[in-house]
Amino acid sequence: MTSQNAMSGLRNSLILGTLLGLSAACASTPQGPVAWPDTPIETAPAGDPEEEARFERGDDGLLYVVGGEQLKVGQAVFGRYDGVWPLQGTAPPALFVGQVVENAGAASWRVHPLYIFPETDVIALQPALELADGEPESMGKGVGELTSIDYSGPTHLGVNLGGIEGVQQGDMYLVLRNPEAEGVPAGQLTRRLLGVCMIVEVEAETSTCRLRVGHHDYGWAGTINEGDQLLFAEPSFGKAPAEAVIYISPVEGRDELNAKVVAHLQAYIDRMPGARVRVEPFDASIDAADENFHRWGSLANSNELPAMLLGVSVVDRDGEEHLVLNYTGLSPALGSGMVAAPPEGGVDMGPIDALGEEAFGQVGATVLGALMVYRGQNAEALMHLHDALRSPGLQGPWRWHVRDQYAMRWGALGHFDEALWLVLQDEAIARAESNERARLNALGTRVRLLDFLEQPEAALAASEAYLQARQDERPGTSYLSALSMNAEMLAGVGNFGRVREIVDEIVELCPDACQGDAIGLLAGIYWASMDDPELTTRIVGEMLTLSTHTEDNAMASVRMFQGWTAMGERELEQALIAFLEAERLFEEEGSTYGQARANLYIAIVQIGRDEPQDAFERGMAALETMTRLGDYGSTVQVYEYLSGLYADIDPSQPPQPYLGGAVQVLQGNLQAKLATGSFGDASEAAFSLANFLFRVGQLEDAENLFKRAVTLGLRSTRFDICALSHLFLGLAARAQGDMEGFQDEVLRARLMSELAEDPMIDELINNLLSPSDGGGDDVPTQML
Repeated sequence: MTSQNAMSGLRNSLILGTLLGLSAACASTPQGPVAWPDTPIETAPAGDPEEEARFERGDDGLLYVVGGEQLKVGQAVFGRYDGVWPLQGTAPPALFVGQVVENAGAASWRVHPLYIFPETDVIALQPALELADGEPESMGKGVGELTSIDYSGPTHLGVNLGGIEGVQQGDMYLVLRNPEAEGVPAGQLTRRLLGVCMIVEVEAETSTCRLRVGHHDYGWAGTINEGDQLLFAEPSFGKAPAEAVIYISPVEGRDELNAKVVAHLQAYIDRMPGARVRVEPFDASIDAADENFHRWGSLANSNELPAMLLGVSVVDRDGEEHLVLNYTGLSPALGSGMVAAPPEGGVDMGPIDALGEEAFGQVGATVLGALMVYRGQNAEALMHLHDALRSPGLQGPWRWHVRDQYAMRWGALGHFDEALWLVLQDEAIARAESNERARLNALGTRVRLLDFLEQPEAALAASEAYLQARQDERPGTSYLSALSMNAEMLAGVGNFGRVREIVDEIVELCPDACQGDAIGLLAGIYWASMDDPELTTRIVGEMLTLSTHTEDNAMASVRMFQGWTAMGERELEQALIAFLEAERLFEEEGSTYGQARANLYIAIVQIGRDEPQDAFERGMAALETMTRLGDYGSTVQVYEYLSGLYADIDPSQPPQPYLGGAVQVLQGNLQAKLATGSFGDASEAAFSLANFLFRVGQLEDAENLFKRAVTLGLRSTRFDICALSHLFLGLAARAQGDMEGFQDEVLRARLMSELAEDPMIDELINNLLSPSDGGGDDVPTQML
């Protein structure tokens, strides 16, 4: 891949002309599709009402309250912990809040989630219609209220959430209309979305959020007022996004056209404040209509620079030249969740002579939204796509591709119900317009969303319908993708016999690996089939054979799968060899991201091999790379694994250098878990840090952290962490001669242990009270 930074005079003049024409473009009000259509969706409500209310998911995958008293559309619904609660006089914590959006009949009401505590099973909660006296509405750091607006510079919003709730600088929040404001209907969060902001200052109980300014082509979604809601979206490093590039493939012999495409797209990008994206010519011509256009994602990797490729072709349509465009990513996607596939066969833009600024604005909106995901900007991508969809100029295939991306971004932020509702609408619209390609596009996304919502039977049924619709395309790429997705859903219901048949079919249809496609398809089946080790071993063998037929970096990825398989079999020596080889191959290819992933798993294996210093060095190398690349999710993962180095240290042994990094790693792990909003994981991280400080004799700091672990654990019903924390608080009390405090803490530990229903914790407590010879106070904590 080559880069050309110099712009021709023609390109400069085109950009100037574009900018001069902006005022006229902004003044026009083209008629187009409605931004958020009131399209009814096909629902399948949960039934069998009983006297006591409960949460259930219908066959449609959506959430319902079934039974109990009559509810009203617009009413708030909470979900409380439904087990034994140890604190008398207080209500069990609310771990869910949503809104009734539809009376589904037969004592069934559809409820649309607003916020769910991470790692919470909503179906296991008890529906409630109000909070207890004094109970905060914030759901941890999840839901806040806008208390002030400062327009004196960049718009800053005051928020009634702070460090106590785990808010940190860099946190991204969505701004939603006050649901109780006049004229705000119950329904999709999409219809209430006003903007996105980033936390820039944090106090104990309040914080300041800087509002993001969107693309200049689109107006604000609405007026922001005090009392509006702020909804936690995702953590971030709080820094400017990485520089990125969009490469444009040239059409041979059409220099003027090539310059026009580059100039128009760069002009669109430049109207996005803080975009940090440049548009450059690619070094090869590409057929944008190729059904295998996605393969350029592996043939032209951009290793450290987030990059997209826009393919450009000129085709003949009834004697007239049409422009066909397509796009795909050239770098690892740092954002979580799904990434949109390239449009099948590209998008026909129409006659070249008729293309102007508005047409390329549709392309820019789509490609820029996709590029943001490759930089880990899920929240910003969501808002950008929301802005674009409000533009009536976004029409045809580009609109439903943007709608698909938009739904995926809601899913990436954990709002699967919002994403599913949007996709069900997309299917309904496509059916009404007899647009089969758009319908299949939405159906494929629905399969994945149902899987994320842990609805295996519904996901399987949808995947069967999707595969059936792709039968005529066998053995093409679309059919193979549908086939492998069907295999993943079959694995979800335990039908591994049929999965084996599909693996055989993929290998048969791709004896040459289909230019690497087969390996990627088998990789998805591998992760879905972890309950069948024999099958996963067989899949890795097939991947290894197929990798000999590819020219890209498939072998490095296959070595990673060999390592994961060996780890599962506790063959740590073989796992280490595989990961080391993968790291070497990634280095040869210049894949910095791949190297970092390999280093992380080398560190994990070295922890298992009791090689803490080597593990620390590898893990810190991975952490540095992931931080530099802006991959927040992976840094959370690295901190979590590295914290295992300090779970059971022996103070009697000579210290090694890695111990000097203990507080940095353990404190980083705690902050990372708080940043995600997962109080359960944060309670575990607080306990790990407290345990280390306890073992090195810093009792006062350890006690404070054990108490914090209890607070976080109670809020998230992590009774196992509460039990262990009380146990160690008892040890600390005994070490200070406070036997009464020791006995009180042990009683609390026993109570929490009963609620946790974990026999290992009971055993620890019994060993403490009646230690065997040599047992003493050396309480192992490897279970964490």
